[in-house]
Amino acid sequence: MKLILNILSGGVGSRLWPMSRKNFPKPFLKLPNGFSLIQNTLLRALEIKDFDECITVTNDSLLYHSVDEYSIIKDKVKTTFILEPFGRNTAPAIISAALYAMKLYDDPDIFILTLPADHVINDSLSFKKAVNDAFDIAKNYSLVTFGIVPNSPSVNFGYIQNFKNDVISFKEKPDAVLAKKYISDENYLWNSGMFCFHVGNFVSELEKHCKDLLADIDQVTNNLKKYLIDDNECFFIQENFFKNIRNISIDYALLEKSKNIGVVPCSIGWNDIGVLDAFTNQIPTKENNNRIMGNAILKNCTNTSIVSEERLTAAIGLKNIIIIDSKDALLVLDSNSSDDVKLIYNELKKQNAKEVDNHPEVYRPWGSFYVLNEALNFKVKHIKVHPKKRLSLQKHQFRSEHWVVVRGVANVIRGDDEIILTSNQSIFISPNTPHQLINNGTELLELIEVQSGEYLGEDDIVRINDPYKR
Repeated sequence: MKLILNILSGGVGSRLWPMSRKNFPKPFLKLPNGFSLIQNTLLRALEIKDFDECITVTNDSLLYHSVDEYSIIKDKVKTTFILEPFGRNTAPAIISAALYAMKLYDDPDIFILTLPADHVINDSLSFKKAVNDAFDIAKNYSLVTFGIVPNSPSVNFGYIQNFKNDVISFKEKPDAVLAKKYISDENYLWNSGMFCFHVGNFVSELEKHCKDLLADIDQVTNNLKKYLIDDNECFFIQENFFKNIRNISIDYALLEKSKNIGVVPCSIGWNDIGVLDAFTNQIPTKENNNRIMGNAILKNCTNTSIVSEERLTAAIGLKNIIIIDSKDALLVLDSNSSDDVKLIYNELKKQNAKEVDNHPEVYRPWGSFYVLNEALNFKVKHIKVHPKKRLSLQKHQFRSEHWVVVRGVANVIRGDDEIILTSNQSIFISPNTPHQLINNGTELLELIEVQSGEYLGEDDIVRINDPYKR
């Protein structure tokens, strides 16, 4: 019997701004334990089962950051990425992973555990039991979902009405009155969005209830473009096959239509981290119910949370306040107004503000860079190159570059010359000079790059030879 882990990694997380952005979505947010949400999801699952493969469905622009996150489990499980050109909700993502697995192993007798990458689960032992229970009953259902025993009348989640592992009905997110009614009845559970299923049963049920969608996604998975990146098999979905796929959740596509859905009720310390107060509640409390993550000081404050990514943040005399100080944006809000962060996000989106999409740290196949300073005719970057990685052989028409190594050893190709630079050594590269930066070492290479010129856009790159086929 094959066991497949399927991780769904996407969603902007607009109510988690400024920590979450389009190009840095919430699965990459670091929790107080030092691991990101997606890393915690992966590690948690691998402690429960010996999976034959982990299939992650995500946006193609997030591939290299995702590969970096997965480096913590090197050699523990085969990792595969199915890469969407744009999001089409959970049904296409889950179905594409199921069809890929069935075709790869030529076997419908496969079991898949599907987990969103952005959930927190604090009770790992109860979660392990719930997963094992789900696998035990999955042969009897087309799909098994995990129903969270509610601890409050939440209006932020859908509900499942159940009886003895059978789903009776799914309920939309209720108003406050109906939510109170639901939690007074032990047969109502929160809909977690986590699933377990036998692939053969799942596909058979899809043929009954959404045959057209299944056929369309089957065509998509028959036309994947495959690349091997850092020992990860990466399958890119071609846009021309994907653009007409329905944008639909698995709930609407199948769960609400099928009469053969199972549920495992569980109390596992679950939260989907949809808003900022849900995130800050993961931070251990200090005196007066205050929470600090990063570089911060609180005096005479109560029930106040500060997340400070870099610089020192200080607060005095505050009550019920959340402060998020990222590298390029500061947000201050009442802790009861977390849901309204989307109002700020939407306003910034109308203004085409760069802070909506872009995180200050930009990820590339070889590492990342962060713009330290920028003004007319100059830009200063902090560049990180992972061990055994290299940038493309390239040149720039409009700018010169001056590199200063601050950590590690750099192999630099400049024209016909190859130069080795160590810490505190530098090199100048004039416009239109072919050059390449290489880290042949086993430790991270870091350097400061100073660009000078009339135009400093990222599109001023002529790639002569690119190991990443961009």
